[in-house]
Amino acid sequence: MVKKINRKKLLKEPDEFLTWSRKTFNYLVSHINQVIIVITGIMLIALMGVGIRAWNQNSENKAMVLLNQAMTQYKEAVNKDQQALEEAFPTIQESFETLIEDYLNTSAGRAGLIAYAQVNYVMKRFDKAIELLKTCDKKLDKQSSLKPIIQDGLAYAYIGKNEYDKAIDCLNKIIASQSRIKIDDILFQLGVIYEKKQNFEKSVEMYQQLINDYPDSIYIKIATNKVSLKDVTL
Repeated sequence: MVKKINRKKLLKEPDEFLTWSRKTFNYLVSHINQVIIVITGIMLIALMGVGIRAWNQNSENKAMVLLNQAMTQYKEAVNKDQQALEEAFPTIQESFETLIEDYLNTSAGRAGLIAYAQVNYVMKRFDKAIELLKTCDKKLDKQSSLKPIIQDGLAYAYIGKNEYDKAIDCLNKIIASQSRIKIDDILFQLGVIYEKKQNFEKSVEMYQQLINDYPDSIYIKIATNKVSLKDVTL
């Protein structure tokens, strides 16, 4: 006799899809200089390509001030509670909108697209988050190291809209890109998505690949438990 297990009981771990905002913000705070360098390098090449030598450092400095201001406003609000974030959102929104409207051609302005997308994701404004991420994606070189971060963000936003096939496509692009983003994280996300699509065979395949290829992953216990229940009707 096949044992019945409540699917909610199986998914005891915290909501797997609430981590992109934390991942992205922590990455931006810890690597903001690298992000700026990556984008700045792309911009300098583009400027030289059209024969423009001058670099408006004043605009770049102003943009960085606005970016830091907006990120600080967000960090202070989100570290309190959801109500504080909702109350602060109009101010945060204005800071980011000003940055993007006035300084999109600066490196800080483009980095702001990713940060602002994260804010909208947290506020469950998924369409806006997708719009911002796609705008940033178009501004970057095809080989940019930021591309996988954008695809990861798009995946989470599509998950928020229950558009799982689009999310799967984004995550597979990350795997294909051989990104530095932890692939065990991506495999785990894919496993959860396939569960939500009730494609349990494919879900188990993702968890098994995670177990085989990443035995030290933080998801190993959860993945092992899910694979052990592969014959259980959920």
